[in-house]
Order: sequence, then structure tokens, then C-alpha cells
Amino acid sequence: MLAAMGDTTQVHDKFKLFTGALDDAGHIKDVATLVHEWVAKDKVAVKSVGAAVAAGKLMITIGYRDDEETYEVELHSSKIGRVGELDKDEQQRFTRAIESGGMNWPPVIGHTLYVTKQGDLYLVVLSLVEKRED
Repeated sequence: MLAAMGDTTQVHDKFKLFTGALDDAGHIKDVATLVHEWVAKDKVAVKSVGAAVAAGKLMITIGYRDDEETYEVELHSSKIGRVGELDKDEQQRFTRAIESGGMNWPPVIGHTLYVTKQGDLYLVVLSLVEKRED
């Protein structure tokens, strides 16, 4: 099956869970810092991100590989709206907001969503930090 997929560089089977609090505005700042520090320390290649809010805590999962060269990544979050009926119009509005949010932090490796207990929908973007040539 993998041969049919073509590029297998995103394929991974290792995962790490991070938990923490959202900041007062509902963002992932503290947990994003933990992820950034872990990547730098353990020298892993991050491949995917997942998020959920449960029991008042944020959970971020990172999919990764430890058998290839590491690279610097960043996690960002942005509020994209309040969840309502999730009808066709709202789905289209959220899709546009996700596309727009992804353009704020290119190049995007992956993304995920989470909903706060207040019903606010947030986008999490996992992006590659491109090396600058001086």
C-alpha cells in the first residue's frame, strides 16, 4: 500500500502527547513551547499534529520519526469562529478560515482543530521553520 502513496516521508509510527492549559485567550502558547523545546532536545523529525480539549486541559499529540534528520518547527493557533449548526454555510466559512490561517504560517506541515468549552473553534498549524541564508 505504501508504494501506491508515492512519497512516504510523512509516514511515521511514533507519537508523543503533551498536555497543558490554554492561555487566557484560548491559545496553545505554553504547550507549543514545550513541543518546540522537546524537538530541539530529542532531535526528532515532526510529521503530524493532533489536538483536543478535555477535562479543562489541552492535549497536543505529535507524530514523529527519530530515524531522520531533525528540523525546526513551530505551532501556532488562531481562533476561527464559534461553532454553531455546522451547516453548509458554516462549513464553507470555516474552510475559508482554515485556508487563510494556514497562509499565515507557511510552509504548513499539518493542521488540526480544537473546540473550547465555550464553543470557540481554533486552528492549530504545524509549520516548518525555514533556514535563512545569511
